[in-house]
Amino acid sequence: MLKKTDVISEEQYKSMLNKVYGGTVTIAEKYVNPKVSTLHTCSACDIQFYGKPMWLVGSNEGQKHVCESRYADSVGTRLHSGTGGVDSHYKDNPYRKKSSKEKATQKENIALMEALKLVKEGVSVEDASEKTGVTKNKIKYWVKVIQEW
Repeated sequence: MLKKTDVISEEQYKSMLNKVYGGTVTIAEKYVNPKVSTLHTCSACDIQFYGKPMWLVGSNEGQKHVCESRYADSVGTRLHSGTGGVDSHYKDNPYRKKSSKEKATQKENIALMEALKLVKEGVSVEDASEKTGVTKNKIKYWVKVIQEW
């Protein structure tokens, strides 16, 4: 299997692709080296995709091409980051681990909702900000947006 430090020729890479994918995946661009993302074509599922050679023929199973896997929706929004494979990191998977940034955003949204609830109950914006940790300006902005609805 191909490693990050290996240096191989285009012919060697093509033979490795044939061995791993049975001739269905081919290079559609000029091969540079194992670390450079290169456009590939899969004749089995009629899709073109970018992939790093070291991942496609390397030992990392989660980065290999999987036929019939969807890479993006109809408007081009990527559904996942790999070239088909492990589902545990994709945004549409409810069981995946959330990133720390997503957790922070969720906590901020919960605090904002609590602050807006307090303001609706008659607590001043300053007091709601102090109790929830949400800035006064953010609370004022969302109170205004809600009133305009």
